[in-house]
Amino acid sequence: MEILVNHHQALLLKRTISVKTLQGSDVRPLSVLEDTLNYLCNLLDSTEHPFEVVHDFIFDRMRSIRQDLSMQNISCSRVVSMYERMVKFHIISQHKLRRCSGSNISSLSYLNMEQLTKALATLYNLYEANRTTASIFENEAEFFSFYVLLHLDSKTQGTGETLSLWFRRVPSHIMKSTEMNFARKILRYFKLGFYKKFIHTTESEASYLQYCIIEPSINEASSCIIAKKAPMAYALSHLPDKYLFTTPTFRHCWNIIGV
Repeated sequence: MEILVNHHQALLLKRTISVKTLQGSDVRPLSVLEDTLNYLCNLLDSTEHPFEVVHDFIFDRMRSIRQDLSMQNISCSRVVSMYERMVKFHIISQHKLRRCSGSNISSLSYLNMEQLTKALATLYNLYEANRTTASIFENEAEFFSFYVLLHLDSKTQGTGETLSLWFRRVPSHIMKSTEMNFARKILRYFKLGFYKKFIHTTESEASYLQYCIIEPSINEASSCIIAKKAPMAYALSHLPDKYLFTTPTFRHCWNIIGV
């Protein structure tokens, strides 16, 4: 299935990561890359095709954008903004792919998480390259918190570096931020099995992007709580997910079993 584009859009999207040989004249300037990214981001909420088709279309072309940026060694604040948008795409995609069905969803999710980890690493380097004294980009603290939250799932810990070592390289003003304090608190609650605190804190403090990362762990924590609340919990555990995990009913269920 193809996503139809007009002539102008075709020019923006003329190259994908699948191109084998790349000439200097093929590398697009920053302004064109920004226009291309704008177009791709606007496709994210498209309903003309199944999301996995839209995701695959955007995914390939975003990788080519990153390749062009890397080849030109551009690291200005405009590129920081572009990488923030690409990280946001991968986080939201992971959230939406969980709701898709199909034989290739597992593969798409794995590749998406891989690119999320790589894009975050590059973004952190760009923050550092553009840093002056104690300056901070508007969204920097939240984007640093994503790396911590990804450690809720041991399968998505990509770099092999322990968090304790990573924390030593994080600027102090980021470590003291509300977003980073939230991420560290959430991770601690989950690893120690304080699932009630974990769920309630997420519900009251998480941003949308943070929630997209945390969501699978919320489902896991909910299952652990329910398993300990027999016999009524047994009945709740057999409710369809659409009833169990929607916010109003979700809260009511916990009230019933005394959580």
